[in-house]
Amino acid sequence: MIRFTEIQDILKRFDARVRDEQDRGVPAQYIPELANVDPAQFAVSVCMNDGTVLNAGQAETPFSIQSVSKFLS
Repeated sequence: MIRFTEIQDILKRFDARVRDEQDRGVPAQYIPELANVDPAQFAVSVCMNDGTVLNAGQAETPFSIQSVSKFLS
């Protein structure tokens, strides 16, 4: 069984890899909420089935989830 510390370590390594990427693309300019977003921002959060939340990156920064919300709904 994977422990929370192992998952947190995976998230931290993932965050470090993303931060090292030079080309993150350009935010969609036709969506006002995204047009002003810094493409260097990154965060990932995982909510475990017991309610434990694990984060990496700028998880305290509010993000617009736009198209990701379609997957969630």
